[in-house]
Amino acid sequence: MARPRRPQPPPEAARISHSWRRRSPTSRRSSPPGFPFKEELDRIAIYVPGNPDFAALQPIAATGIVNPEGLATALEALVPSLSQPGAADGPSGDTGGFWAWFGTVVKIRDLKTLNWADLAQAAALTARSGDLRSAIARLEEPGGDLPPELAQWRDKASQRLKAEGAMAQLSAALTAVISGTP
Repeated sequence: MARPRRPQPPPEAARISHSWRRRSPTSRRSSPPGFPFKEELDRIAIYVPGNPDFAALQPIAATGIVNPEGLATALEALVPSLSQPGAADGPSGDTGGFWAWFGTVVKIRDLKTLNWADLAQAAALTARSGDLRSAIARLEEPGGDLPPELAQWRDKASQRLKAEGAMAQLSAALTAVISGTP
């Protein structure tokens, strides 16, 4: 007994899906920073109307979103402008005994003298490898408030991560439409 044939999706949907995966900002291929994807997103909306991920991507579709390499380059460009740590104060008072031992166990950082430039450079290397979550975590590791320029970079990197998640969900929804699965 022959199996019933699955209805074929419209050829346009398959072409859009291929174009979306190939040109989307989350593609592993290196896309230029700020690559707009509004045209593809508008065509996808026809096949997955009302998808919440579509609504999340709409505001950034016209301008695009920076790829991890672009974010790493932007972070490296911030390094020279970040304040360097002040000179360490010389030892004061008793440097032996309990406090000397305590200094070997606990590292106390003064956020005013933290070397943000070194931290940003290390985070840029992590971002360049494509691991934006770890780059953000590296910047937030010391705790406290980030310098304003690093906070702006962190927000852009977080926006990129949210967009990647929304694009993956939207791509899965489009693939389900093409394959005919609910």
